[in-house]
Amino acid sequence: MTDRISQFIKYINISVRAFEQSIGASDGMIRRAINNHTDIQSKWITAIAENYPQIDLVWLITGKGEMINLDERSSHPAKNDKMLLDKIIELTKENTLLHQEINKLQEQKKYPIANYPTTYVAEQELKKKK
Repeated sequence: MTDRISQFIKYINISVRAFEQSIGASDGMIRRAINNHTDIQSKWITAIAENYPQIDLVWLITGKGEMINLDERSSHPAKNDKMLLDKIIELTKENTLLHQEINKLQEQKKYPIANYPTTYVAEQELKKKK
């Protein structure tokens, strides 16, 4: 079952820690279960079901069927909207950081590498000074 929990976490594109927090689990509880391939208590399955109504519980418990219960997904748009909004915010922050990095690289490009002395030239200059 922990393999399916890991698969679901990847599907909803959040960290294991964020997933743990969303179901009220202590830091590392789900991560240890996934890493050690150990089962989790039924109270955590209940917490997953309550917080992620789109997950198909038959799939979670048995591995049969589909991961996502399409009926539940369409009946809980607010939960899905929040997940999408959180993802948009995360991607916007990442996009801003990438734009900053691009700007830095463009600044560096103003001074092309051809204008920098080669290692050989620098070595020759050092020898002259000695």
